[in-house]
Amino acid sequence: MTPSSGGIVVGTTTITSGTAGSIPFNNGTVYSENNANLYWDDAATQLSIGTNTTAVSPPNIFLQVFKDASINGITAGLGDGQDTTNTVFGGSAFASGGGGSNNAAFGYNALSFSVGNSNTAFGSLALSNNTGANGNSGNTGIGYKALQNCSSGRNTAVGRNAMGFSADVSGQQNTGIGLNALGNVTSGNNNTSIGQASGFGITSGSNNVILGSYDGAAAPISASGSNFVVLSDGAGNIGAYWDGTTKTQYAEGPIVTKGYLVATLPAGITGARAHVTDATAPTFLGTLTGGGTVTCPVFYNGTAWVAG
Repeated sequence: MTPSSGGIVVGTTTITSGTAGSIPFNNGTVYSENNANLYWDDAATQLSIGTNTTAVSPPNIFLQVFKDASINGITAGLGDGQDTTNTVFGGSAFASGGGGSNNAAFGYNALSFSVGNSNTAFGSLALSNNTGANGNSGNTGIGYKALQNCSSGRNTAVGRNAMGFSADVSGQQNTGIGLNALGNVTSGNNNTSIGQASGFGITSGSNNVILGSYDGAAAPISASGSNFVVLSDGAGNIGAYWDGTTKTQYAEGPIVTKGYLVATLPAGITGARAHVTDATAPTFLGTLTGGGTVTCPVFYNGTAWVAG
């Protein structure tokens, strides 16, 4: 209703003046305004909450909110510390911590009770309790409880519970990919495990690489061993491994080399091994003659392939 004196009537209250862009509301006693926190720019067709400054870049913004929003219990905004370089989406995500910058938290309690910079958490409880004074930045946790309880930095955990069982991951530059991968690592550094439960039993061992589901609890790593490269199958059975400390390679079964005819042996590299299937009367380290029926191992001595 518009009175003859101008303005508008809301209930029994006549509003004849106000600040440009203000949206009137009832404060329980009278109709009022809060231009600094509830603002409509008619020219820009933009509603602002928490500010009365119109956003012009990027274009086509119809709503801007200068506080975190809660949508059915899910927090969307900047999280603890309200640093504009952080992105938060999830119930209690990046909450109750000490702040930081360039962090991204998606999921319930992702990065909650955490501090540090340049961390990425995606999944419920991922990177929760990411605390401590040991450079706890640059961590990535993707998956339920991935890399929770970490006091160090530059670790990457991808998969449910990857690096997620330890009371404190204090090591750095570990990478665990797969369900429970590196699940119990504590002070170990520079470990890489790919596969379901890969490296699950490693605690303080460092500089290990595991492909497959060997968990590292038994030999050769035995939880605390270092500098091993292990190839295993999906059941955790080891096929071969390299001991980087002793520079020794181990095979957990017979090694089968490629077979050739003597005439088809490839160009050699010193130390290369193969076998032939048509040798004639071979002798150890002797010159090879083809056209026969003997199968024997061969070795490239730097000049030629010889029997042996």
